[in-house]
Amino acid sequence: MTMSCTTCNDLNVPSGATTKPAIFSRFITFPGTLVNTLIQLKNNYKRRKRFIALLDYNDQMLEDMGLTRYLVEEAGKLPLKDNAAIIARDWARQE
Repeated sequence: MTMSCTTCNDLNVPSGATTKPAIFSRFITFPGTLVNTLIQLKNNYKRRKRFIALLDYNDQMLEDMGLTRYLVEEAGKLPLKDNAAIIARDWARQE
């Protein structure tokens, strides 16, 4: 038994076929993707501010955390899409 769709029959389109071009499906998901990206950038900005606050610590305290002032400054210059704390930690392990 095949199921038919009244709107599909009205348009002479086989049941189960889509009537929207593929480009529209991208625009439907685009706002959600944009919102998620903006939320992530906002969260990364807040994290970055807390990370940059490490520059207020003295060099001995930074050394105890396994960081240097230079690493904090350089990681703070990275784009917001990157997590500066994780990258600085990785740099510190390589030294």
